[in-house]
Amino acid sequence: MQLMSCQTTAPKAPERYDLQNINGYVRYMAQSRTLHAELTFKSDSTQKIAGDVLLNNQSMQFKKLPVVGFQYRQDVDRVNFVNQYTFSYLEKDGSKQEWSIGLEKFQSLTVASDGISQTKGGLLAWEGEPLKDQNDALMLLFTDSEGSTFQINHAGITKGKQFEIKDIHANRLALGKATLLVTRKRTVVEQGTPNKIGQIEYYLPAISFEVKE
Repeated sequence: MQLMSCQTTAPKAPERYDLQNINGYVRYMAQSRTLHAELTFKSDSTQKIAGDVLLNNQSMQFKKLPVVGFQYRQDVDRVNFVNQYTFSYLEKDGSKQEWSIGLEKFQSLTVASDGISQTKGGLLAWEGEPLKDQNDALMLLFTDSEGSTFQINHAGITKGKQFEIKDIHANRLALGKATLLVTRKRTVVEQGTPNKIGQIEYYLPAISFEVKE
């Protein structure tokens, strides 16, 4: 009697797009209530995503990028900010891919001190959540009464819902009326195949304050 051997076939790997990196970006301008978002696929392949690419279930527009790969964009006017934005698309094998980036509540920025002093500095405060880790950042752009500008970049934990402007920075400001534009930024990194890097930026309306001695 001849024995028949049984052969098993290894499961076929899911069919996926040839992607090296995915970069997500969301920018919200609180003054104008406008949203701009990008999802960039870095790939050597010329094959774009077959179906819709979505942000919070709304379609994004395709744009071919020379050399880099391809990108999807979304621009929306007169829209409210939400704390989480989710990019999604379907892989070649039909599986749904989702990736979210978000930002804690951050609004109503004020100069909590009596102006900002060239010799003593000052204090900023806001409603919402403090910065919690190195992926959380503030960008502060100052313009003084003489039109001079400089920027402070801070990443990492804050002492509650406030940020100290130290005298070493405050003494760069000319006396008189000044303005401040503050952006809160969060970066999210996920290692894998593909790697994913996301950034979300929230631009507050500019505020005015007085620079004192």
